[in-house]
Amino acid sequence: MNFLDICKRVDTMSGVQGMIQGVENTIGVQSVIVNAVAEGFLDLQVERLNWIFMRRTAKFGTTPGQYSYSIIEAVGPDATTDLHDPTRPYNVFGRWQKKHLWDSYFIEADDAAGNITSRKPLRFIDYRTFRSRFLMSGKDPSVKEGKPTFITAHDVTNELILHPTPDKRYWVYADYFVEPQLLTRNSEVPILPASFHLILVYRGLERLANHYSNPSIYQRYSAADAVMLGNLYRDQVPAEVAEKYPVA
Repeated sequence: MNFLDICKRVDTMSGVQGMIQGVENTIGVQSVIVNAVAEGFLDLQVERLNWIFMRRTAKFGTTPGQYSYSIIEAVGPDATTDLHDPTRPYNVFGRWQKKHLWDSYFIEADDAAGNITSRKPLRFIDYRTFRSRFLMSGKDPSVKEGKPTFITAHDVTNELILHPTPDKRYWVYADYFVEPQLLTRNSEVPILPASFHLILVYRGLERLANHYSNPSIYQRYSAADAVMLGNLYRDQVPAEVAEKYPVA
């Protein structure tokens, strides 16, 4: 369902007869419905920091002698601009993956024909550790060149930094999470998997019921929300696994 479809379902199931025809420039009941759905989806997206449906993988080629890569270079031109274009993937950069690091960062090498010759994990370490280890004490990070084995993200700029500095072109894969999607257009489709779109209907109905002080509608759809939320957790929250690194 797109944003308008969801709002129409809320309208019909609530019985308030808002007769909603579009999500833009709404007034009265229509405005309440549109805001209820949009806010409900925002709340859902920030409820967890590791929803699978909000995770993306950036792939970029390194440049020999260049050890840092901006968000635009790593993710692409749409990384910092929400175009609200339903025909294009929603890839607005939010933050780099800093959990489940054993399968979130990889580096590939290929031959002249483009065939992959090797693929290995990149070890992500926090920026302060990376800085003290490779960037401080007068060290020039570009001096040591070779196949990168470490990667970090700058605390402020979020640029990715590799060590050693790439000595040739490699392909780097890096997982990140998108910014919460704000629904504003009729045809926009939530990045939530389609089988769970009804949870946005339920959350819209809950907010609508609160607005009009209708406890019976709130209780009915709050229970439905809780059931579907449990299923969403089981489907879209990765299992937590402890990471172990050798002491030496």
